[in-house]
Amino acid sequence: NSSYLKDLEQGYKKVLAIEKDLPQGAYQVAAHNDLFSANIIHNQGSLKAIDWEYAGWASPYNDLTLLVVEDFLPNESHDLILKTYFGKVTQAQRNVFQKILFLQRFVVMCWYGSQLSGGLKKNLSQEYQQRYEKHLKVFQNSIY
Repeated sequence: NSSYLKDLEQGYKKVLAIEKDLPQGAYQVAAHNDLFSANIIHNQGSLKAIDWEYAGWASPYNDLTLLVVEDFLPNESHDLILKTYFGKVTQAQRNVFQKILFLQRFVVMCWYGSQLSGGLKKNLSQEYQQRYEKHLKVFQNSIY
């Protein structure tokens, strides 16, 4: 009954439709499941992912799209991300990426909405409210 989660009702039906269209049991990898810039450090000339408590098996698109969502990366970054991970970019990869990106935006919206509904400490509440509103705007503009 959170007022924050009511913002997502319109997108939820689209999420369900997209989810049904995704291949089940598709290629999965060891995934970070919380990948964004704050969990990546530069260490001795290479990048290292830290903070692995949500790690598990997932589609590689899970981590790739979460990076885009949490760091508000522009659409122009998508092909670079796909090429860096897969070594090439195909239209099929772009299609899956866009679908998972939409789902990931929905999940992040739910996360921030639930955090705000749970009575955060005042110092986090304002930051999370701002992030929620920014994510909400991006999510609403991405509904296709």
